[in-house]
Amino acid sequence: IANRVSERLRLVPRDDLRYGYRLWLDRATGLPLKRMLVDDQGRALETFQLVGLTPPERYEGEVRLLAPVSSATFPWRAGWLPQGFVAQPLMAMASGEEGPRRHRLYSDGLSTISVFVEPVSTTETLRPGLHRLGASHAAVRRFEADGHALQIIAVGELPPRVLLRIAETLELAPERPSGAAESSS
Repeated sequence: IANRVSERLRLVPRDDLRYGYRLWLDRATGLPLKRMLVDDQGRALETFQLVGLTPPERYEGEVRLLAPVSSATFPWRAGWLPQGFVAQPLMAMASGEEGPRRHRLYSDGLSTISVFVEPVSTTETLRPGLHRLGASHAAVRRFEADGHALQIIAVGELPPRVLLRIAETLELAPERPSGAAESSS
């Protein structure tokens, strides 16, 4: 692939709550050259592949990873997540004049689920139910809180029924002391 010798890996899920992957890694560097998302029948849902690669050079400098800093809040919690998914650090997002859009990302280290809670508007409202977005799906649910109509959107490259269940079980979280972590039951 991309004129490089590769090793092929198959990542098979242990449950039916996520998709599998096929990866082709460059034998010399370990760089992913091709990634295929596959459903429970082994059918390709999405493929990403490099077609050319300049021979990489090893970086000899220092790499420091810093913890993301954010003052964003997300007053909702997932009532259900597939085993292994945990909440990722919050990042603030703006959504025009309607105030901040609420976003939470969950990951099991390979797959991700984005959950958005935002006001229902007349221009950008999605129909409740399931929407297909290429290899991803979006589950949309309407909710009323404190007299405000909201839409909950769960997006990810996961089986549709998983996203629907996450959207249906999202709930307003009780107030927590500052610094308390969200559970991922």
